[in-house]
Amino acid sequence: MPTFANLQHRHLQVRNTCPLCESAADTVAHMIFSCPIVLQILASVGLPPVPAIQNPDVSEDFISWFIQLSKGYQLLISITYWSAWFARNRLVHEGSACSILKSATFIRALFLELESIQQLPVPVQTTNAIKWVPPHGDIIKMNFDASFNISLNSSVSGIVSRDSQGLLMAACTYPHTGITDSFAAEANAYSLTIIKKLNSPTLDKSVISPIIRDILSLKTSFDNITFSFVARSGNASAHEMAKLGRQFGEARYWIEEAPASVEQLILRERPT
Repeated sequence: MPTFANLQHRHLQVRNTCPLCESAADTVAHMIFSCPIVLQILASVGLPPVPAIQNPDVSEDFISWFIQLSKGYQLLISITYWSAWFARNRLVHEGSACSILKSATFIRALFLELESIQQLPVPVQTTNAIKWVPPHGDIIKMNFDASFNISLNSSVSGIVSRDSQGLLMAACTYPHTGITDSFAAEANAYSLTIIKKLNSPTLDKSVISPIIRDILSLKTSFDNITFSFVARSGNASAHEMAKLGRQFGEARYWIEEAPASVEQLILRERPT
């Protein structure tokens, strides 16, 4: 029968071992240069292993190597190691196993999102919040947003349709299952990255290309359709629909009406 001292010794040994691979000491140097799980994640996102560094001062040599890289590589490497560290902590504190596929998918998606944000012009600071803008003529405008539930790997899209006078035509909440991260949830609600890709003349080859192809295939069902991005302040009613949709287990539809809290927001957003 193991004694308390033996159990304590075994506990200390577990804590001193890398929780991801359980094959070496849990050190910064091991995680950066030699942890097989981290190396597999690096390979999955198209990154080579970090060159072996002999100097005992790992941090100084790593930084020297890092600052010589392009900004794109710096961003991708930073996201990858942050994701690996997050996976390590989830394993230690929550017992959640590390999925290389999910980690790689999340890293590539976040990289694309951050790159898109960096390419945007810096907005001029104003005191007025962005407001909902009505469409012209007989065009119907549909606003989208999404709410993500990380514990259930699911999301809900909230949709609000209005005419040129700001009158409510229809509203909907639609659930999605098997969502692996918040980026995929936002993709279901046409986030900024999706909008840019839908309006691009080039063929998308990113991790979210299946979503782009699905949307473009449905585009042919409309006589005319355009895609644009709006900040949260100009999308309040759709955001509220997405939050309310988490209460339902199935899709819900409203014609010329919506839940009371959404109708109040729509009334405030109507043009005067």
